[in-house]
Formats: sequence, C-alpha cells, structure tokens
Amino acid sequence: MFFSPPVKIKNLVFTSSCFFNDFLPFLYPNQYVNFSQDSKAVSLAAQLTSGLTSDVEALTAIYEYVTANITYDNEKAATVSGNYLPDIDETLSTKKGICFDYASLTAAMLRSIGIPAK
Repeated sequence: MFFSPPVKIKNLVFTSSCFFNDFLPFLYPNQYVNFSQDSKAVSLAAQLTSGLTSDVEALTAIYEYVTANITYDNEKAATVSGNYLPDIDETLSTKKGICFDYASLTAAMLRSIGIPAK
C-alpha cells in the first residue's frame, strides 16, 4: 500500500485495485471534510450506526440525526467569510451551522463508517 488509512473504516477491504477506485477520495478527510479518529463526529457516527446492517440504514440514521439536531445559523450565514472552513466538532457542540457545516458534518460521519460522501 502507498498509504495507511487515517481513520479506521469498517466494512471496507483494501486491495491494490482500491487506488484506482473513483470513490476512494470520498472516504478520507480533506480540508472541507476534516475529521480524525478522535473527532466527536466519528464517535457519534459509530454509536448511531451500531447494529445497523445496511448502508441505507446507516445513511438514514445519520441524516435524521443531523437534520433533527442541527439548526441553521442565520447570524453566521450573514457574516461568514469567503475562506470559511467548517469544524465538524464545533457544529456538533453548538448544534448550529450553515449549509457548509451540515454538508461537512454529514460527509465526515458517513466517510468515517465507510460510506463514500462528497
């Protein structure tokens, strides 16, 4: 292998052909979807999906959590700078964010359990 996964991903088997998989970049952190094994979002995703048997069930559980627990932050939306980068754990702790925060948090949680997400 050329690299080691930065986050343990369940239900994913790495082979040499994985490096050419179009979905592989959407399983790892980047500056827009920034998470690590220590992220609260990773722990929460594992809790929410424990015992679920399909990706659809996991996706649904994470989606329902995010939409039920995170509220839109109009003040942030009115003042956000053009170089803003989301902090998924801040979004979890404040329970509010803008569209970018919703997307980043959801993608991080999905990626951390092995479901590719943009």
